[in-house]
Amino acid sequence: MKRKTYALLVAALALLAAAATGTAFAVGAVGGGDSDQEPAVILTEPTPAEAFAQKFKEQLSVTAGKPNGIEAGRVGITSRVRGANPDGARLARNSPNGGGIFVLPADEGVCIASDSGVEEGCYEEATVSASSVICAPGLPGDQVEVFGVAPDGIDKLTVVLADGSERTIAVERNVFVYRASKEAPRPLEVAWTTAAGERRAVPAHVPEDFRDGRCANPADPTP
Repeated sequence: MKRKTYALLVAALALLAAAATGTAFAVGAVGGGDSDQEPAVILTEPTPAEAFAQKFKEQLSVTAGKPNGIEAGRVGITSRVRGANPDGARLARNSPNGGGIFVLPADEGVCIASDSGVEEGCYEEATVSASSVICAPGLPGDQVEVFGVAPDGIDKLTVVLADGSERTIAVERNVFVYRASKEAPRPLEVAWTTAAGERRAVPAHVPEDFRDGRCANPADPTP
C-alpha cells in the first residue's frame, strides 16, 4: 500500500509540474498493466512553435501599452505583430542571430515574428513583401537586414543593391532573410521572376541614411 501511495504521489507531482510549464505528458503502467508496478511518467518537450506561441502570449501582456518597446533577450512583441494568432505559429527557418523565425496567421494575411525580436512584420498581400531593420537588440550595430515573406512556388529571390549588383537569397518555408554589413551597398529592391518569365520587384525599405547611426526601424510607427 505504501508503495502504491508513493507512486501516485510522484505521478501527481509530475502532472502539476507539467501543467505549470505547458509540457505534454502521458502516464501509464510499467510492465503491461501489473498493478504492483509504479506508473511511468513520460514527458514530451513542446515543439519550437509551441514554445514560441507560449512566449508570444506572455509577452503580449508584458508589452501592452508599449508599441515600440523591445527588450533584449526575449520575444519582441511590437504593434506590428499584435494582430497575429500565436496558436497557428509554425517554424519557417532559423534567424541569422539564433533562434527561430515563425509564420503566424492573421485576420488579414500573415505575420512573421522571431525568438530574438529582430524579424517582425505583418503582410496583407499574397505576394512578395519585404521589411527592413537597421537597429534592434538582436542585430549587430554595423549590420542591416531585409526580411519578409514570399508565396508558395518561390524558392529564391534577388536583392538588388544600390551599386547595381545583385545577391540571390533562398526562401525557406515562405520566409527570406538578407543580412549584410552597413558598409556594403544599400539594398534597394527584392526581385523575383514569375512563372510567366516576368521580372517583378518590391522595395526593400532600407532608408538612404541607414548608416547615420540612428536607432529606428522604418516599418515601425514613430513614437
